[in-house]
Amino acid sequence: MTFGEKVKAARENKGLSQSALAKKMHVSQQAVAKYEKIIEQPKLATVRKIADALDVTISELVTNWGDFSSEEIFEDVAENMKDYENVNPRQEVNDDRIITHFHSLNYAGQEKAIAYAADLTKVPEYRKNTD
Repeated sequence: MTFGEKVKAARENKGLSQSALAKKMHVSQQAVAKYEKIIEQPKLATVRKIADALDVTISELVTNWGDFSSEEIFEDVAENMKDYENVNPRQEVNDDRIITHFHSLNYAGQEKAIAYAADLTKVPEYRKNTD
């Protein structure tokens, strides 16, 4: 499935029109139409913006993580560090554990782990209480 097909499927799954998604992203409806037609995935910052507006993980839209440069990934992490400012110590231990296991996997295993994690976020009993 191409990047554009994934965006369209996610949008339709959320019951959003192109116009509604465009409004959430603060772009034109034509920009959303363009995203849905492209085959190659755009820059990571754009993928994040689309994923945030669709309330999906970046992994649900990415077709190939290898297309992003190390610099692009580093910039994305640096820009989004605010998400981690209030991490408690227990969470840091779990982060270290998952990262250690993740890095012991080959590329195919890492892709599978990302997919499993994305699936788990959809199960209410495993989600953090965000009230």
